[in-house]
Amino acid sequence: MINIPDNGLRALSQRGSYWMSGEKLQIYLYPSSVPHRTKIAQVYVHWLRDTSLSFEFVSDPRDSDIRILYKAGGSWSYVGSDALVISKSKPTMQIGWTGKDVLYHEVGHSLGLLHEHQNPDGGIEWNSDVVYRELALPPNNWDRRTIEHNVLNAVNPTTVDNTAFDQNSVMMYFFPDSWVANGPGTHENGVPSVMDLEHIVSLYPKPIDNEVKDFIRDFPKIRTLQATHLKYAAAALGLSTAGNKRELQTRLRTYLNR
Repeated sequence: MINIPDNGLRALSQRGSYWMSGEKLQIYLYPSSVPHRTKIAQVYVHWLRDTSLSFEFVSDPRDSDIRILYKAGGSWSYVGSDALVISKSKPTMQIGWTGKDVLYHEVGHSLGLLHEHQNPDGGIEWNSDVVYRELALPPNNWDRRTIEHNVLNAVNPTTVDNTAFDQNSVMMYFFPDSWVANGPGTHENGVPSVMDLEHIVSLYPKPIDNEVKDFIRDFPKIRTLQATHLKYAAAALGLSTAGNKRELQTRLRTYLNR
């Protein structure tokens, strides 16, 4: 028996679902969530520590961007700034059980991340008949359209920003070997991977101070920068942060050599 949270339309979003860089997210905790306040704060700090985003807890849901409810019956979250169109009287995230891995996963959604198994670069070949059969059974009881939307269909690559497929992503679900035709199944992960955190940094880079700007203008030193710092540099100059390290180096050299 495999229980996959039914995020429905909350699991997918367009590129327009990111928060504004530098934004302070206003988070409201329902009474059931207050005992988990410290854990929630730790998870947001871990995700955001190298980004331009910050957060604070508010006491009035009318002042909030994100509203977190602990309630049995499933875990889900709206994706990124999609939460802003939800009524202030309703939660934008629900946590159905107390494992920290679940919280990391749902907070990832709240920051704009999607399910890793639907990464268009994932290359997963599904045993579709098995997937349809298993997910039609309790506790999921899904119809074919829901199964395709939540599991089988990869995200349209023209609507998302994505990294290479990451087996270690905290946004990855567990799928047994019998569901996957082209290799072993997948495993769940308890904390964000290196690639997860680098991707969040690329979405919400910190401003670069003048010393770093001067440094990146010294052409020979560009090759010594790590990919994360190259993304900071590209963002500071108003350039795209997409691509691998070599592509970022080329983009910076081209810009700075004009």
